[in-house]
Amino acid sequence: MLKKMALMAGLAACGIARAEVQHLKVVYQGFHDEIYTQSFQAHLQQIAYFDVDDRNGDGTFSHDEVIEFEWSDVYYTAGSSCTDGGVIWNCLSSFSYTPGSNPSFAATFHVSDDMFPWGVTLVAGQYYRYSTQHGRGEYWTWTPRTRTLVLPAGAPIPAVPEPAQYGMLGLGLAGILATSLRRRRAG
Repeated sequence: MLKKMALMAGLAACGIARAEVQHLKVVYQGFHDEIYTQSFQAHLQQIAYFDVDDRNGDGTFSHDEVIEFEWSDVYYTAGSSCTDGGVIWNCLSSFSYTPGSNPSFAATFHVSDDMFPWGVTLVAGQYYRYSTQHGRGEYWTWTPRTRTLVLPAGAPIPAVPEPAQYGMLGLGLAGILATSLRRRRAG
């Protein structure tokens, strides 16, 4: 009887258990600069932080399972909608993430004051845009070379090796090979 009660209690505990909130960041590294250089720039980077809770247990995080989201000037908290504070527009209009794949989201922040209107928009996997009334800004697009990393929020961002670093590695390996061949011939 005691074993049955322990088994029932264990099953009940499993039934009410929920996955814990995940605190993640997504790092996008390397974009095609459409305005200034009109070329791929490996150093360009965008980072978004998000806290998600798989409330329905389907293994995919949707917009209604986002607890917090932060990117550039966009700050979203659960239950909030796209806000228009008259001068400021702050919006996380879509979000979807399945672990093991790239997050998909669209976020916008726009200030429409008379002196200096400006705004930023990011549509993950497509483009990042920063624009001002005076025509200055940035427009970056994703390419097949754009790296996407999803990491725990507190994890350091791994460095992207520069081409010169690969050259130095190759020279070092060639030097080791030459030294070992010389020793083999001498000895």
